[in-house]
Amino acid sequence: MVDTRVRAICEARKATAKAVAKAKVDYWEKFGEVLESNFHTGNNVFKQTVRRLCGEKSGSRKVLKDRIGHPLAKDEDTPQPQATAGRFACGATGNGESPERNIRMRPWGKMAKFYGIYSFGLSPYEQRAFRGYGKELAKTFNQHIKDYWFIYLLPLAILASRAKGLDMENKSLRKDPSKYVNDK
Repeated sequence: MVDTRVRAICEARKATAKAVAKAKVDYWEKFGEVLESNFHTGNNVFKQTVRRLCGEKSGSRKVLKDRIGHPLAKDEDTPQPQATAGRFACGATGNGESPERNIRMRPWGKMAKFYGIYSFGLSPYEQRAFRGYGKELAKTFNQHIKDYWFIYLLPLAILASRAKGLDMENKSLRKDPSKYVNDK
């Protein structure tokens, strides 16, 4: 009886994992189709997807809230982020003190004023979305090379033979300096 329960639980977990994997694949295929079909709205679709992955509510934020959850009404009440170098990917100018931020700033793609200098600042949600992107790209590239190394053999052989042929051609075109010693 216990054995059948364990089997049922294992089967349910496997079925759930398969369903989640299929849903993810379907979602990313749909996402790619939308980006390819209409590049005008692709930027908005990308932002919405990143927000959903980060757990942010859909749509833009209308009101900033404090730690307790009460809405902030004035620009002066806006919380000032600490340690800007850690929270902004492009590196805020200065020594890591809080930049000027206000309610009118949108978190996506706006200019932020750091110590009187306008520069591009990424929101923490964007930071989380792109964390580890380079490592994942490198892993994917390395895996591709491991899986399809044989595809690159023919082009490499052609390049090597062509380089050798060009080298031989250059050697044949060179003049022998010993023949022209007495020329004026």
